[in-house]
Amino acid sequence: MTRAGWSLVRPRWMRRRLEGPWRGSGSGWQWWLADPAGRRPAELFDDFLRQDSPQVVALRAKQTRSRWCYRIDDADTAERHWFAKRMVLPRHHRLGALLGVSHRWLGLTHGSAEFRHALALEQRTSLGVGMLALGEQLEFGLPTRQVLISSWLGDWPTLTSALLQADGTRRVQLLRALLETLRQLYRAGFCHLDLHPGNLLASPAPSGRGNCLPALKVIDCARVSLDADPDAAAAIHLGVLMHELNGKRGGIEPGLEQAGTRLLRAIIGHSRPAAERLLIMLLRYSTKKPFSRHTLLGRAPERLSLGRIEQTLEQMTGHRAAQASRPVMPSAALARAIAAALVSEA
Repeated sequence: MTRAGWSLVRPRWMRRRLEGPWRGSGSGWQWWLADPAGRRPAELFDDFLRQDSPQVVALRAKQTRSRWCYRIDDADTAERHWFAKRMVLPRHHRLGALLGVSHRWLGLTHGSAEFRHALALEQRTSLGVGMLALGEQLEFGLPTRQVLISSWLGDWPTLTSALLQADGTRRVQLLRALLETLRQLYRAGFCHLDLHPGNLLASPAPSGRGNCLPALKVIDCARVSLDADPDAAAAIHLGVLMHELNGKRGGIEPGLEQAGTRLLRAIIGHSRPAAERLLIMLLRYSTKKPFSRHTLLGRAPERLSLGRIEQTLEQMTGHRAAQASRPVMPSAALARAIAAALVSEA
């Protein structure tokens, strides 16, 4: 099939929302632009792919997942930077990346899915980071490597770091910002299946003692559902976040369960016992691989076999190496801060 023929099988969102594809310096990569401002960083990264460039600085690598992160520097403006993530696609993800489909049979975490979800987040909420360009290297018409370029938020700490560095007042502000973030995701029908504190970035603390709420941005949008039950999605978001903030401890105090339930009701605006039971289960157990959080979305919360799921999670916990870590906020402190955030919002 010709290049033009392959372009016709690209998803509608890509052909309508993005400009491209175009080729740059002879690197063999092609690029799609979500914003005209993405051309400059795409050109710089294309040059880097052809021949190493000092304007692209490696930040970190996830070697087991074949993913690398970079800062792109603009030589003309010293303070101007962009963020790039490069990934190698496993063979079973390549057709999904071509078709722009996120599916367990075609791959859930390829760059096309992440770019599409991040664009949807930008369009529906104020939580997006500003996606600019998607790059691809093709073999036999299928993407084998991809690059995502977005705005630079290098001075924004993760929610984990922000909470660890914050005093009591700032912590309450951060939790109020988290409450508003989860409400936005709820209203947008956006279920992020890996929303741990490291995938939330907080705006830098202001100098002095300002009372303005920090802004939060959501990153790493590869694993996302756009058609989940919104109450179940809110319970998953809140359960995963609180479990991680509590140091991944299995035993939790009743006060934390009560605080989590109050927070869930504040997000969804009503009481739903099945969603609250789902939340309490997620507070107690890790739901990382080999468990799949997608299994929590196949049915309404009332139809989930929570007893059987909890038994499975308990068995997985017994086979995992110890995961408990230092809590960002121990149970009692987290419960008090949630209560203070809810009171201050009233």
